[in-house]
Amino acid sequence: MKKSLLVLAMAIPLSTMAATPKTESTKKATPAPAPAIEDNPFTPQRNKAAGAISTTIVIMQKMSKGCVNKGGVTEEKIKISQQNFADQNQVFLQMHRSYLSGFFGAIKETNGEEAAIKANSDMVKMVNEQADVTINDMTGKYKTDEACKKYFDKLATGGFNIKEGYPEYKTIVEMVEYSGLKVPVAKK
Repeated sequence: MKKSLLVLAMAIPLSTMAATPKTESTKKATPAPAPAIEDNPFTPQRNKAAGAISTTIVIMQKMSKGCVNKGGVTEEKIKISQQNFADQNQVFLQMHRSYLSGFFGAIKETNGEEAAIKANSDMVKMVNEQADVTINDMTGKYKTDEACKKYFDKLATGGFNIKEGYPEYKTIVEMVEYSGLKVPVAKK
């Protein structure tokens, strides 16, 4: 995976930081909102959907780092599995990257660079925490070697691909359509 994608993936907005119009009641409650425009693409539901993709990517990154030579998982298997995920989910990852870029650009434009940096920092923390909970759950159910093997077997066979059943899938599809990309047909 490209470093820029992983960095952006770790910077997904919290639902509470969704773009909303500033009113007296939301000025304090909504830190760093994006500009209020009629067809605002930065909604809490879309933020949540982008967060699901970010968390998947960060889990993959952390499992890749922590599973080398555990449970028969080689560096080559990790590399191939990651590349397969990237290839099979290319449209979704492209939309994700564009969404994050637009979101943080809107925060910077509206609230300044400091607010964008803070939002980025908050998101890195949140996504890492979510990824850690998932990884701890996997390694708590199975020994590390078994968890690594199961994870990379599933990743290699498309088990973590973005398709029907993936968290927030309907919103993700809508985001792809909104961005002008074509939703890929899932292989069964």
